Amino acid sequence: MTNGWNPPGGQQPGQQPGPMPGQQPQAPQWGQQPQAPQPQPQGGYPPPPANFGAPQAPAQGGFAPPSFPSVPSAAQASNLAKGFFGSLIDFKFHSYITPRILGVLYGLILLMGVLGIPFTIYNAVIRPLMDDYEFTEPEFLPAILSPIAAILFVTFGRVMLETVAVRFRNTEQLDELIRKTKE
Repeated sequence: MTNGWNPPGGQQPGQQPGPMPGQQPQAPQWGQQPQAPQPQPQGGYPPPPANFGAPQAPAQGGFAPPSFPSVPSAAQASNLAKGFFGSLIDFKFHSYITPRILGVLYGLILLMGVLGIPFTIYNAVIRPLMDDYEFTEPEFLPAILSPIAAILFVTFGRVMLETVAVRFRNTEQLDELIRKTKE
């Protein structure tokens, strides 16, 4: 099946290469074995070198990307050394308290999401049945949708906190990189 495109030489993909237009095919000389055609690599490109993709050392005086250690950097260590209250009174904002309280904030988001489900079920289903002065029908739609809303609330809160955490990590790593270049 052809799609209307003919590559140079008139060969289709998967066929052995033939002579270019205007060239005569080379017939083997009397007494010589015909040469086996050389396999063409896929796509017409030569194969990559043997060390393709291997990490290479930077050239003399070149730039190597920084390695990010899993141990706390000097900036992180100085932030931890100040303590929470020491960071609160840091008017130059050299140490950050936000990365320290992200876990607490996520815990509060989880607590609100988990406690919101029974609260919504109580207000939508049980409370209308308990009202003595006025009978109202229980609403089941909020009770059904409250777990979905809680999952969306927790997911959105987690994404926002991860965004904040990434920004602070980038800032700390940039500070560390600047400190290393000054040395």
